[in-house]
Amino acid sequence: MLAALPLACLSCGRSGTARKVPFREIESGTSCGGGTLGTGEGPRLEVITDEAGWESLWSRLHASALEGGIPQTASFDPVSEIVVAAFRGVMPTGGYSLKVSAVRVGDGSVEVVAELKDPPPGSMVSQALTCPYSVVSISRGELGISGRASFVLTDEGGRRLAEAETSL
Repeated sequence: MLAALPLACLSCGRSGTARKVPFREIESGTSCGGGTLGTGEGPRLEVITDEAGWESLWSRLHASALEGGIPQTASFDPVSEIVVAAFRGVMPTGGYSLKVSAVRVGDGSVEVVAELKDPPPGSMVSQALTCPYSVVSISRGELGISGRASFVLTDEGGRRLAEAETSL
């Protein structure tokens, strides 16, 4: 359901027609999901539009859960909302994070803006691979898009990190 897009396809968020839409954070973290979330690739974006996709994502997010197994799936209604999962990629230590700070819609495209944080130089951090991520839900009604939609993950400076396309 995901496809790479040419870099020139999205300009929402930088044009006068883009509008901010509300979103709900479902979860954020740094776990690599038992290796299921980080396989050496860099930042990526997943757009979930159905129950099967949601269950798959939730299982991968919590694949490293030990005692008690995978937590109960967070609520998601595929009829009224979509889920967007933003992944920073594998980081060499702790201290890195990614948090969705805004969602903007314009001309059939959706810009997911992420606040990225790195550990300060010389700081004490865990010596383990981390995979910072943030998962948010967005109301289909607020998006106002039907049919094909382009999604782009950017940092707060507007640098493109990842792209995806899906049918809504």
